[in-house]
Amino acid sequence: SVDAVLVHSGRRRKCGWHYSGRDTGQLNSREAPRRILLACPQRIGDVLLVTPLARSMKCAWPGVDIDMLVFEGTEGALEGNPDIAQIITVPRRAGIVEKFRQLRRLWRRYDLAGSPLPTDRARIYCWVAGRRRVGLITDTSQDRSKALLLNQYRLFDDLDTHTVSMGLRLAETL
Repeated sequence: SVDAVLVHSGRRRKCGWHYSGRDTGQLNSREAPRRILLACPQRIGDVLLVTPLARSMKCAWPGVDIDMLVFEGTEGALEGNPDIAQIITVPRRAGIVEKFRQLRRLWRRYDLAGSPLPTDRARIYCWVAGRRRVGLITDTSQDRSKALLLNQYRLFDDLDTHTVSMGLRLAETL
């Protein structure tokens, strides 16, 4: 498997990815994505808990544009964040026509889309928006079938691991 390790050197923190192991079709330094979407259609606390993942990705790929998709009303938590290029808001409830418009606007616009929380809505947005998709799933038979929407996934541990750490583990799939 490919191991991703955040590298630190000297006094100043230098961010970057180091890869070792065989090629499994995962991203490597030559294939750095240009555009990433982090889909977090959840409440404001969950949106805040995803920001360390955005920071880690921005450190790894300084030239990448990271967009976040969030519910209307939670975008204020991200305003002014230098790691986020664009905040895309979606309503919590929308009619079927509006949902299709949202999905059509997102269709395959991103090199990489991530679902940092194990929700169906986030996985669907990732499947629509990303040419490559990564996400978290729970260890249930129902969720394992939903992993088909993702190219790669990690198991979500909501008992022994903090949500921020789980989000950062998502970066290990890259």
